[in-house]
Amino acid sequence: MRVRLCFTKGPGVRFISHLDLMRTFERALRRGALPVALTQGYHPRPKLTFASALALGASSEAEYLDVELTAAVALMEIIRRLNDVLPEDLRVTAAGQVPADARPLMAVVDTAAYELRPIQPLSDGEWETLRLALEDLLKEQTLIVERVTKSGRRQVDLKPLILRAEVPGDKIWMLVRSGSRGNVRPDELLTLLQEEPARWQVHRVGLFIAQNGRLSSPMEEAGVVVDGS
Repeated sequence: MRVRLCFTKGPGVRFISHLDLMRTFERALRRGALPVALTQGYHPRPKLTFASALALGASSEAEYLDVELTAAVALMEIIRRLNDVLPEDLRVTAAGQVPADARPLMAVVDTAAYELRPIQPLSDGEWETLRLALEDLLKEQTLIVERVTKSGRRQVDLKPLILRAEVPGDKIWMLVRSGSRGNVRPDELLTLLQEEPARWQVHRVGLFIAQNGRLSSPMEEAGVVVDGS
């Protein structure tokens, strides 16, 4: 049984790293006595696949995780057992069963939406300046940033990876590529706007699969979805 979970990552756990998040869910599966399948080899691990790593310090209302079970368990029971043992600001909100041969989450999730809000309030004039700066930025032919990787430094053009970005009221909203088709980090956009990333709170609104000209939720692949929110 392959189960897809949608979960939130609230402000209280936003500084948990992706590795610690994986370990937290592994412990929750054990403590919840769920029959999770294990990998082969000398150091077997629960078979978990996350859609996309969330940046340290960011919160989210829609993260996704696939877990393989060795026996069938009612979806609502899975949600209940996990929420009983997970930290308060980690909540499983929905569960669904996906086909065993479905493509891995990391291979299909390719779009992300974010809201960026300042930690300290901005004046109306500052918001207007920021809105105009973003409009000017998006008119550029290229938006080059430098990234440091294991193989060295490389330059990346963010222009084709930013699908939409705007300032609707008291936040910056952005829809960007994520995953195997390219990736835009919110701090990179803030830096291009000459804003200090540490002064902004990043919240991931959703992760999506772009197909047939529309964005769909990863839960749409599941035949039956149980809402546990």
